[in-house]
Amino acid sequence: MDKYENFHGRVNYAIRCFFRGRAATQTRSFDDCFEMHDGDLVVTAIVRRARRDSDLYQAIGRAWVSYDDQDPRFPADWLTTAAKFSHVRNLAGAARQMRSARRQEFQEWFAKQQEQALTH
Repeated sequence: MDKYENFHGRVNYAIRCFFRGRAATQTRSFDDCFEMHDGDLVVTAIVRRARRDSDLYQAIGRAWVSYDDQDPRFPADWLTTAAKFSHVRNLAGAARQMRSARRQEFQEWFAKQQEQALTH
């Protein structure tokens, strides 16, 4: 299974990065975890785990510390995102559907761009 379809693998990898420290969360591989058209659901899965694991919650807060503000805080926008999906029980299934729908939207947009480029 490729990383695109491996929702649980991406969630687990992102969590491992948080535990490894800030530098691990500033990599292309880490960013990939959230950029597969289902990032909101990846965030939701991580928030759900962090609510049960105080060490993870703190690790995420440390990763979001700005250089100007050394007070580690869990990202509020992640909590907002997770709240939007609180009704979803099967995150992996919802992520699969979201990826499919957003891929289709992108393909339609891209086709329009190509068509416009050919007509100009």
